[in-house]
Formats: sequence, structure tokens, C-alpha cells
Amino acid sequence: MKQSRQRHEQKSIAFVAMVLFMLMLLLIQMWLFTSTLEALIDGKAETVVPAAAVSIGCLIINTWILVGLTRMEHNP
Repeated sequence: MKQSRQRHEQKSIAFVAMVLFMLMLLLIQMWLFTSTLEALIDGKAETVVPAAAVSIGCLIINTWILVGLTRMEHNP
């Protein structure tokens, strides 16, 4: 009984950590989007491609974490 309680607590801590990391990546994506739009308005189009690459990287990491969270939820 004690081991299952500890395992549940460990899963809870891991879940919260992953969600916080996903939130951080989401905030980075929003910042990238805003700064890229500001650069485009200023006429600096050279920032679009690097920002898009980083944003796609953040999307891939978020998707990977989401799949991990789904697996963690379904495994007892």
C-alpha cells in the first residue's frame, strides 16, 4: 500500500513538472510570435525563418511531452 502511494506521488510530481515545462515552452512560442510580428512590421523579414524553426522545435517537444503524459496516465 505504501509503495503505491509513493508511486502515485512520484507520478503527480512528474506530471506537474511536465505541465510547467510545457507552459514555459508555450510562453516562448508566444514571445517568438510577438517578436516576429514586430520585426515584420519594422521591415526586418530575416527573423522569420529562425523564429519559425525554434517554434517548430517547441511544438515537437510539446507533442512529445503530451504523448508521454498520456502514456503515464494510462499505465497503472
